[in-house]
Amino acid sequence: MIILRSLIKVLGGTNRSCLHGSELISLVSCVLLSLLFFSCASEDPIRQDRSVIADRNKQENAFDKWLYENYMKPYNIEVKYKFDDNESDRRYNLAPAEFHKSIQFAHLARHLCLEAYDEVTGSVGKPSRAFIRQLFPKVLHLVGSTGYNHNGTQILGTAEGGRKMTLYRINDLNPSSIAELNLYYFQTIHHEFGHIQNQTKPYPADFRQVTANGYRSDTWSKAWSTPSEVHEVVYKELADGRSEDLKKYTKVAQEYYRLYALGSRRTKEETQQMELYKKEKRELEANKMLMQEHSTYNKRLDMIKNLRVSEINALRAGFISPYASSQHYEDFVELQATFVTDAPEMWDAKLFAAGDRGRELIKRKFEIVSSYLQHDWGINLHALRDCVLRRQTEIKDLDINSLVINDK
Repeated sequence: MIILRSLIKVLGGTNRSCLHGSELISLVSCVLLSLLFFSCASEDPIRQDRSVIADRNKQENAFDKWLYENYMKPYNIEVKYKFDDNESDRRYNLAPAEFHKSIQFAHLARHLCLEAYDEVTGSVGKPSRAFIRQLFPKVLHLVGSTGYNHNGTQILGTAEGGRKMTLYRINDLNPSSIAELNLYYFQTIHHEFGHIQNQTKPYPADFRQVTANGYRSDTWSKAWSTPSEVHEVVYKELADGRSEDLKKYTKVAQEYYRLYALGSRRTKEETQQMELYKKEKRELEANKMLMQEHSTYNKRLDMIKNLRVSEINALRAGFISPYASSQHYEDFVELQATFVTDAPEMWDAKLFAAGDRGRELIKRKFEIVSSYLQHDWGINLHALRDCVLRRQTEIKDLDINSLVINDK
């Protein structure tokens, strides 16, 4: 270094007798330390987002090796399951992801998400895994607990500039419940991945105009609590939509079961009437088309009963979920993620609950989403949903606890 060399030259020309040997050594030591500090501060500034404490005893375990072979090698994705304060959002009081749950989640995410996109984009068996490798965040960060916002909502996942995706609530993972897997994890992954696609290639501006006056920003979590009797409105619409034969069958079946329940309290006339209803009921049940309609009706009714008041009110305003009403860009990816993870019957039940107006708005927006993904990314949303739903049925045959490395 030029400064150091000049200093040595100056000291060398100084009358050495002016300084004692120990004083000279102390002076040189102090100057060298000062220069070293100056050099480090000017050439290699401290990174505030990185720990200065190096773990020199870090060793790879079997899971680390499995992750390298199944995530890093094919997809260039690093899975961070060990708690790292610098990677976590300090606004929340968070817990680390449990080791065993992290293993299970890694298996499920690969099977239900990464390999599903491989399949529909034609990347299966190709070392490059081009679609996921190019677009998916390079860091998948797992957190054991969830974070709670001031408005009472939970944070399930975040995507940071296309570089990192954080998923929460890993310690509550329940592999046996497809509904919970979708609600808490995989709908979130598709949602956040949708944001990255949109950031790479913007979606048509026409989308935000369909329900331009309906977005609620930060008040979305409380905006759809009324009317509280909306379920009854939807039940009536569902009942009114039955065919005349189904209405007749429903009435006959109800009367039969009402009289049957009377038991010994039935009069002779009521018993005779009950037998007539029983005969008519059996004749109607011989109609397979009618029984199919009856089954579809009951399934749809059960699904609508499980929808929350806020969900139905949001649907009737043209939003596939309450959160979709927060911003147009959240609306776009919520449609994408919900469609991919919902079974067709559930999607249809939501559209029915939306009513005529809400259903038309959702369909208009969905067509824009579907067209965008097909045109800009070559992804057929129906094919992706079929693939994801099929893979959901395969979970029971997966060994999600194994760390055996297979060459795929």
